[in-house]
Amino acid sequence: KGIYYTDFWKWWLFYPWLFLMLMVVSLAFISRDLERIADPRLGKK
Repeated sequence: KGIYYTDFWKWWLFYPWLFLMLMVVSLAFISRDLERIADPRLGKK
């Protein structure tokens, strides 16, 4: 039997995608905050 005959493939794909999504979101927040620190004009809205 292959991996696709069971429900295990869903979990095999879930954790890498979850990790990638968390990395992208966290890098977006970090870069936004670093941009505000580097350019003080952005923080004065």
